[in-house]
Amino acid sequence: MSEGINEPSSADSWRPYLGRRVSVRYRLHSDPSPFSEGVGVVQSISPDAGGVPSLKLMDRRGDTIVVPVVDVVAAKAF
Repeated sequence: MSEGINEPSSADSWRPYLGRRVSVRYRLHSDPSPFSEGVGVVQSISPDAGGVPSLKLMDRRGDTIVVPVVDVVAAKAF
């Protein structure tokens, strides 16, 4: 069963989901498409090089997806 994540653009709302599989829809800024989606296990919530809180997800291939938390528009946990 899946559950929606309240306030997905807040870093504090992600702490309970560390280690869980999630689906995240987020804004793109340098692409003609306005959104993208990532599915993976939440590895960490920490500031990126610019100090912006970001999610690090590991997808099923073992690749890391880094998403600034402020760009998350919708998310759910499995």
